[in-house]
Amino acid sequence: MRKKCLIFDMDGVLANTAPFHIAAWEEFVNTHGLVIDQRFFWDAFGLGNDEIFPPLFKRSMTREEIAALTIEKETLFRGKIAGKIRPFPGVMELISASVKAGYVCAVGSSAIRDNVEAVVAGLGLNGRFSCIVTGDDVAKAKPEPDIFLKAAALSGVAPERCIVIEDSFHGVTAALRAGMKCIAVTNSHGAEKLGHAHLVAASLEDVHVEICDGLLEK
Repeated sequence: MRKKCLIFDMDGVLANTAPFHIAAWEEFVNTHGLVIDQRFFWDAFGLGNDEIFPPLFKRSMTREEIAALTIEKETLFRGKIAGKIRPFPGVMELISASVKAGYVCAVGSSAIRDNVEAVVAGLGLNGRFSCIVTGDDVAKAKPEPDIFLKAAALSGVAPERCIVIEDSFHGVTAALRAGMKCIAVTNSHGAEKLGHAHLVAASLEDVHVEICDGLLEK
């Protein structure tokens, strides 16, 4: 049997991290005397911090500046999720069922590794994934395909045998650029922003192994 892989995004797919990110951003911008609205957050969802901070501060930035600001903001985020993070409905069931059906499961997220590992651990999912690939591990984050291609390579699965589960426009775009199938869940955005995915679902409770197998057969 040819290997097959499910690659899960983290923010907005494994867990509802949005309220914690918003709270962290609000504290961050207040500290720096900046003003943002909710649209800023949702427009930036799925992007790496190197694409967020320069327009936020309205100036170009060095890698060192971005790295320092990233540490500051993401430390706030991890403090807010401690003991509070919960999986989205259907996540645990899909992971268990897919592994039983012969899938390899991986994580592919634009977030920094410390955040991804904190969420995975908080959900009790340590050891359930063949690999975790983050924005720290590639030169270009989503919407470029690098994260998903690296996850496939580390999992030993060809891109065309991978299904990415995403919740953002940028994430779906990255999956398609990687030559993978994509299931989008409307946890963070409406279906109208995710229509380029192969399948759009309201919840992972609606996604079953048989659906995944069907996508790979197309």
